[in-house]
Amino acid sequence: KYYNNNLIFLVEKNFLIQSGDPTGTGKGGRSIFGILNEKSIGNGEKEAQNFKRGSQSPKHAPSMKTVGYFEDEIRPDIELNKKGLLCMANTGPNTNTSQFFVTLRGDDL
Repeated sequence: KYYNNNLIFLVEKNFLIQSGDPTGTGKGGRSIFGILNEKSIGNGEKEAQNFKRGSQSPKHAPSMKTVGYFEDEIRPDIELNKKGLLCMANTGPNTNTSQFFVTLRGDDL
């Protein structure tokens, strides 16, 4: 039910559509790991924001479990070269939450 009534907040003609953010802005959304750890997620999000701004060193980076991210599931045998592929959207390596996109074309993606 998490995705019920989620808007498609981004459409790039002949490229992709993006959804999975319950705020409809493209700035929100949590993975199931964040939802299950609701009490610890607030501190984790603050830690993650500080880390992204550069106020923490990499050795003090928040764990993915704390902030509710999940690791990339990259498969080298699958290419983004087909229309209709469902993919996770993220802000960098191993920062998957709830947002996803669907490809709208199959050439030169």
